[in-house]
Amino acid sequence: MEKESRFKKIFKKKWLWVTLVLLVLVVGGVYARSRQPEIPEYSSAPVEKMTLIQSVNETGSLVSSLEVTYSWETSGKIVHVKKKVGDTVKKGEVIAEVDSKAQKARLGEAYAALQAAQARLNLELAGPNEEDRKKSLASVTQAKTSLAQAEASLEKAKTTATSQITTAEKAVETAFNNLKYAENGGTSQLVADAYEDLANSITDAAVELTKALGSSDNVLGIDNVFANDDFEDVLSTTNLSRLNLAKNSYYGAKQATAGIQAKVSSLFPATDYVALQQTANETTTALNVMQLHLLDVQGALDATLPIGDLSQSELDTLKTSISTARSAISSDMTAITNAKQGITSAENSLTNYKIAYAKAEQDLANIKAQTSADIKIAESQVAIQLAALAQAEAAHDSFVAPPRTVDVASLKADVQRQTAAVAAMQAEVQKTNITALAPGVVAKIDLKIGEVANMGQTAVVVVSPDFNVEVDISESDIAKVQLGDTAHFTFDALRDDEIYTGEVVAIDSAKTEISGVIYYKTKILLHGRLNEEKMEIATSTTPTSSITTDVLTDLKSGMTVNVQIFTDSKAGVLVVPQRAVLEKNGQQIVRVLTNPVLVEYEERIVTTGLRGDEGLIEITSGLSEGVEVITFIDETE
Repeated sequence: MEKESRFKKIFKKKWLWVTLVLLVLVVGGVYARSRQPEIPEYSSAPVEKMTLIQSVNETGSLVSSLEVTYSWETSGKIVHVKKKVGDTVKKGEVIAEVDSKAQKARLGEAYAALQAAQARLNLELAGPNEEDRKKSLASVTQAKTSLAQAEASLEKAKTTATSQITTAEKAVETAFNNLKYAENGGTSQLVADAYEDLANSITDAAVELTKALGSSDNVLGIDNVFANDDFEDVLSTTNLSRLNLAKNSYYGAKQATAGIQAKVSSLFPATDYVALQQTANETTTALNVMQLHLLDVQGALDATLPIGDLSQSELDTLKTSISTARSAISSDMTAITNAKQGITSAENSLTNYKIAYAKAEQDLANIKAQTSADIKIAESQVAIQLAALAQAEAAHDSFVAPPRTVDVASLKADVQRQTAAVAAMQAEVQKTNITALAPGVVAKIDLKIGEVANMGQTAVVVVSPDFNVEVDISESDIAKVQLGDTAHFTFDALRDDEIYTGEVVAIDSAKTEISGVIYYKTKILLHGRLNEEKMEIATSTTPTSSITTDVLTDLKSGMTVNVQIFTDSKAGVLVVPQRAVLEKNGQQIVRVLTNPVLVEYEERIVTTGLRGDEGLIEITSGLSEGVEVITFIDETE
């Protein structure tokens, strides 16, 4: 009894506990530093909303005369030939026509659809019928129902607030009583709970040790001799010493695992704290032994090649199982370390109770603030639904009143769509004509009334004295370029801020091979120089008011021209760098950064649209503006 009393006095010494706490913190800090993962290097970019421009850039040369070859854009019987060789033509002038009866018939159908859309608009302007009046009244009824639901939610928020505040007040009272009990020398239940947590962590570690040993044996085939029959003869073929090292360390890992398993059954109830601490230390040692053994197994797999009956997929699966086991072992080591630190914290119960009491008081204050905010939100929802009801009633009153412009917006939109369809069919009719894209003189014409013209068949050649640019476009880009596309030019012989403009008027159908690469010669009619220093967005045409033509005398035939042809653009779309989009399992994915400190990310499936300049690509679904996506990550470490 006297000896026991001396021990109690020693353990009540404040310096002893301070020393133990500092020792545990130092050991834990050193261990935590040794276990910190290596953070890979990476780069990222935000998802941005902008106008995406697609253009083709090439270098061409200035030519003093333009020869434009015209071909039929549709097939049909030639019915009119309005020019002959030597005649002068103006831009937009019709040179020849084919029979356009079919196209005009479809144009008539488009006109009929437009008239039907206009009739529906006119019917709406005439006012709603009885059925529509009932539908409008139903919206008012729905708004009243939503208001009733919001009012019920407000009452629920008030009831919930009362319950949560009562619970929080009881927690404050309990924390206060615990604090007083600890101040009066009582033993905290926190210590017992902390030791029980340590026992649970040891039990979990024993399970993971067994699993890890099984994963190792599936590779080495030591206890389960049949586990690796399919690949035993190719295991670690490039470095047999790694296999021998893994087999040797297997027995140490097995012995350590068996030692911990033998003690697991005696951990509960967790009353023998000294023995439990000893077992925890032994478990940490066993986990370290297992971790080193798994590293040996991983080395043997790294020295294994997918040959014979061992496929790359099976080898990857074996590597994954060992990697997973290592992660689980590391997690168990961390859990035991945390549980030990929890014991130290629990043994300082007075401080913990003070913290618990302060937290309970803070929680009470937070709950009061939160519930107050919830009630205000519920009250605002009631106000919103009241406003919605008023809006629904006003909308109903407006609906039954003579319609306004806003009431028929969708029908007007339909009229606009049908108008667009008419315009499209008018374009089809226009294709039955050969129309001059640039002024000039007819140099060749191969047309006879009554003959059948085939789409793509060369029909007319017009020579113009105006400057034009000839440029070879590679086969990878030519599909983007269309007749009528706007182009901007700069000349090596002139200042960079002197930007000229023009439009594509001819694309050769025959290929040109240059150094083994296929090109297509493209001709661009030069209009003049832009008055603006820079044009942010190019459209299919450039306003005449923005072009100066009296500077063309500065140009000389044969000058080198830097050409940028604007082939497409989309305004207000989401874009990311193209290198952020990857292919995986036949789908396009991006890696969204979730933790920039640890470089953690999640993969998201996306769909893409227009590929634009500067390495950007449109995202049509899967992402939102402002999300950070990874463009590069070094995962080789």
